[in-house]
Amino acid sequence: MYRITIIKRSERKNFKLRFRLRDTHSVDIYHKTQISVSSEDLTKFNSDGSIKKGVSVYNKELFQLIQDEIGNIKSAYQSMINEGLDITSKNLERKIDKIKNPEKPSSEEDCLLRSLLEYTETRKNRFSNIRYRQFIVLHKQLERYLVINNKKKTLPQHFTPKDILFFREFLFDEYKYVDKWPNLYEDVSDRNIPKKRRSETTVASSLKRLKTYFQQLEDEDIIAKSPFRKMSRGDKRNLFKEQEGAKTGLEQDEIKTIENTPVPSHLQEVKDAFLLNCYIGCRVSDFANMSMDRVVKTKDGYPYIHYLPNKEKSINKSVDAPLIPPAMKIIDDYKFSFKILKNKSGKDGYNQRIKELLKYCGIDRKVDDHLSGKFTPLHEIASSKTARKTYLTLQVEHQPDPYLLGVHKQGSIAVNNYLTNSMAFKYMIVCRMFGVEDTLVEAVHESA
Repeated sequence: MYRITIIKRSERKNFKLRFRLRDTHSVDIYHKTQISVSSEDLTKFNSDGSIKKGVSVYNKELFQLIQDEIGNIKSAYQSMINEGLDITSKNLERKIDKIKNPEKPSSEEDCLLRSLLEYTETRKNRFSNIRYRQFIVLHKQLERYLVINNKKKTLPQHFTPKDILFFREFLFDEYKYVDKWPNLYEDVSDRNIPKKRRSETTVASSLKRLKTYFQQLEDEDIIAKSPFRKMSRGDKRNLFKEQEGAKTGLEQDEIKTIENTPVPSHLQEVKDAFLLNCYIGCRVSDFANMSMDRVVKTKDGYPYIHYLPNKEKSINKSVDAPLIPPAMKIIDDYKFSFKILKNKSGKDGYNQRIKELLKYCGIDRKVDDHLSGKFTPLHEIASSKTARKTYLTLQVEHQPDPYLLGVHKQGSIAVNNYLTNSMAFKYMIVCRMFGVEDTLVEAVHESA
């Protein structure tokens, strides 16, 4: 049970009243008020704000101010707990200020940009590193949009459904503003400067994060209603539409081709890293952080790698990925020390080398490139995601439950972006659906 007490300063005749809130051994925070009080008046009060026993003459106005302030502290503290905010004196002061001034005049601290940054920073310890960085990116994107449109001092309650739609278009076409507003991109790394139209998936992800922020403001009664809930049904229809990823998962014979193809020395490391990435099925960000201490064995001797994906850190969801013999051979050779993973997106980085590797191995099966709309050789659009897509595709072909091996959390719709079912598999399934003998598949297997 928490306790709120008055901090007495008997050495001063007059001072500003301060309160202390303690809750167990871990919470000890303070609140400084603008209530002027004299030592003489305060001697008639107990530390909890009540009147001392036997006292009949006291400052009644001060008593009411103290009770009101204690009530504000209680409300603010409960709100911090409900929202999962860090329990700090700074957050307590902000909460009390909002309770006292729900319609406070516009100031730099109240503006949308400051509010969004505060929302992000107060949740830094609860967000995963990836999610925290995503909200920082959103803040920078929104700042550039507001500056360009001369709306930098916009308050959260003044951000309208039209602003959401205009911001959405800005996210798609921001690359068009880079040359016109070079000063806004001076501190942005070259790799993060938009150079082409963003995909629907990227834009939808940013808008979902912005929606989460506004929903929190509504829950806190800082705004009456989120602008996302004010939008018409027609405007909402495609707001969060995500673009389906290219089906770049490799088929089993293509993996065998890569395994059995001798490659030049400059492609050997990327070949081994890519194959191991396929065998494990993890995201490249997790793959780059793998280490030997994560390799363990069951009591029966089956090796596997135990890791906690960055995206699932907030829910503590770990993955145990079996390590088949070719995976263990690569691990024994490299101990997860792949130099190529230190440069993922550069001109000569991991993604580019994967394209070169697949081209050298003759992986030229054509797939739809949803960004260009073209029917493109797989090696031209392959990337580190191809490894994860390959793992999930082959898993589903041999075990129809896409969640069995744990690479996606149960019920995740993102799993569909990683599946590429081969024609042979589809043929076999349809044969089974209609009770037809899958003689073609059997013949293919017999001739293999």
